[in-house]
Amino acid sequence: MKIQFTTIKTMTIVLCLIWHNLGLATAIIPTISSPIKHHIVLQISTANPVVQQRVITNVTNILKYFGEDTVQLELVAYGPGLSFLTQGNRHKEWVETMAVHSNVVFSACANTMKRIELNTGKKPVLSKGVGIVPGGIIRVIELQELGYVDIIP
Repeated sequence: MKIQFTTIKTMTIVLCLIWHNLGLATAIIPTISSPIKHHIVLQISTANPVVQQRVITNVTNILKYFGEDTVQLELVAYGPGLSFLTQGNRHKEWVETMAVHSNVVFSACANTMKRIELNTGKKPVLSKGVGIVPGGIIRVIELQELGYVDIIP
């Protein structure tokens, strides 16, 4: 019997099925031992204090329910929402504490930062532990493509 594979993808699928049937799949394909089971991107694009408080409540509830060790959460701020991650925000202490003591990553939009600097002559000062991404909405899309659940409070 002659089998012809038209694509590498087809050949890979067939090999995986053969390995699985022979009991080799677990020996060949490494298992993921990471405790991270929930990948979440939370985006904020408003300076509204009610929404900013909702962000804190959402993050707190997610970490409490699933357990901090099983969640990887990235909060992406862009547009007016960038204010949430700045030194002048009333939630600065919470952001800085979470950035150091949890699996929460804080990402600020470089495009928004440039726009603010052009309009005001001052570059926004971010809270400690906040990273910068080239584009906030672009980062959200990248994380969605990696399978992150997207939450907009």
